[in-house]
Amino acid sequence: KFTEVGYVGRDVESMIRDLVEIAIDMVREEKLDEVADKAEAQAEERLLDLLLPPIPVDTAALAASGETPLSAETDSHARSREKMRQQLRDGKLDERMVELDVRLSRDRYAVVIHDEDIQRVAGQAGLVKEMTARELMSVASVPTLREVLTDPACRSLLVNIELKHCPGQNTDLGKAVADAVLGFEGRVLFSSFHPLLLGTMAKILPNVPRALLATRESDPKNRFYLKRMWLAFLARPHILHFDHRFFTDAMARRLAARRVPVALWTVENPEDARKYLAMGAKSIISPKPNIV
Repeated sequence: KFTEVGYVGRDVESMIRDLVEIAIDMVREEKLDEVADKAEAQAEERLLDLLLPPIPVDTAALAASGETPLSAETDSHARSREKMRQQLRDGKLDERMVELDVRLSRDRYAVVIHDEDIQRVAGQAGLVKEMTARELMSVASVPTLREVLTDPACRSLLVNIELKHCPGQNTDLGKAVADAVLGFEGRVLFSSFHPLLLGTMAKILPNVPRALLATRESDPKNRFYLKRMWLAFLARPHILHFDHRFFTDAMARRLAARRVPVALWTVENPEDARKYLAMGAKSIISPKPNIV
C-alpha cells in the first residue's frame, strides 16, 4: 500500500512520475508497432528510387498526344524494380554502392546535385553556388548530403561521394563534406577528378578511402596533366576510377604490375562489364544496378 511517506523509501510523487513515464513508453511502442510495416515499406520504396530512379514522364506531352504512359520501356522498368526489390530483401544489394555528386551551396552546405545549375532538375535558371540549401530544396528538391546520409531509407547504403570541382570553393566544399559525413565515415568513399580536392579530404579525413577519377577524353576541361594523372600523388588515392572507353589490356597489365586497383565507369553493357572484371577491374560503375 502507498502512504504519504512512500514505499521502500520513495515518495509517492516520484513513483507516480515513473509509472506515467512507463505508461507513455508502452503507448509509444504500441504506436510504433502499428506503423512499422508502413514505414518499412515507404523506406523500401525510397531506397529503390535511389537505386533505380523512375523513368521521367512528360505528362503534358502525353496529355496533348492522347497516349498512355504505359510502354515496353515502363513495363521493363517495373520488372527490373520488382527484381531489385527481391534482391534488396534477400540482402544481395548490401555491398552495392550509390554515387552522389555534391556541390557547395551559398550558405556552405554540401548539396547533392550533379550540374552547376538547377536547369535540368527544376526547369529554371539558377546557379547552385548562388542559392542557399533551403532554396535549393524548395525550388529544385535538392537535399543536403547530411539529409541523405541520415535518412532511415539510406541507413544501409554505401555511398561514393563525388566532389565536383568548384573553383574558389574547393576548400570550403571539403570542409562541408567532412561535416556532413560525421558519424558515417565507415559507409563512404570520396572521389573526384580534381587531385587537390582529394588531397584536401586526405588531410581532413585520412581514414576515408579516396578514388581518383580519370579519362583520356579530349575535352578542353580535361587538362593534359589530368589525363596523364601527373598530379595523382597529391590525391594519394586508394583506387583509380577510370573511363572504361580507354581501358586496354596493356593498361590493365600495367596497373596490375603496380598493384593499383581500378574501377571502371560508366559501363552500360553487361558483356563489357564481365569482360572488364575478367581483365582485373575491381568494380563496375554503372547506371544499371543489375549489370553484373
